Amino acid sequence: MIRTILILTLLYPTFLFAQNGTASNSNDSVFYIVEKLPEFPGGQEGLIRHLKQNTKYPAKAKKKKITGKVVVQFMIDTNGRVNMDSASVIEPVHPLLDQEALRVVSIMPVWKPGTQRGKPVNVYYKLPFNFKL
Repeated sequence: MIRTILILTLLYPTFLFAQNGTASNSNDSVFYIVEKLPEFPGGQEGLIRHLKQNTKYPAKAKKKKITGKVVVQFMIDTNGRVNMDSASVIEPVHPLLDQEALRVVSIMPVWKPGTQRGKPVNVYYKLPFNFKL
């Protein structure tokens, strides 16, 4: 039997400038670069563990031998919650894999929020999912 291996690599946030140059209300602004990035409980190791434990290779995708890297972008709000209204697949592979990546993002626990000038801010985060058989 072919053993399915799901490799999760290149855990990285997006590195660009803030969308809104005015910081009159930090709850409305969403940043790409911040002084302190959001942190998953347990750090990068905790994030990798969460992804490995919760990502299930869709059976239909496995049967059709569909592979590839899906990249999901989502916002971590000032309370550390993943905002699923902002979540989107920015590098799709196949609807089955894309949906699985979004599902895993939707069940993430609360993060430690990113900060700018010592205050919590909304931060966009990109997360790749490498699906390999």
